[in-house]
Amino acid sequence: MFALNRKLFKAYVLKESLSRLWDYRYEGAMLNYLKRWIDQLRWQRLRPFEKLADMLVNHLEGILNYCRTKVPSGVVEAINGNIISCYAAAVGIRTCVTSCSKPNA
Repeated sequence: MFALNRKLFKAYVLKESLSRLWDYRYEGAMLNYLKRWIDQLRWQRLRPFEKLADMLVNHLEGILNYCRTKVPSGVVEAINGNIISCYAAAVGIRTCVTSCSKPNA
């Protein structure tokens, strides 16, 4: 199947090799791997992967932060969900600060 479509094969290999990025424990090693992956990508002429590489470079600080902390995205999403539910529960509650601070005209 891959012999029939070289671009599909290239995309599959690039996708599989990028998944190894998340296994690194050291920022320098992760950064070197990402740079080498982008260098491999440069000669493939796969526009969607070029856009992905640009996005990864733009979010490099967050990617390196994941290397430092290794907090899974599911945990972050759970915390965001809790914040949203607390916010939704608090809608309509007025505090004395907002309702009592209006000067009488």
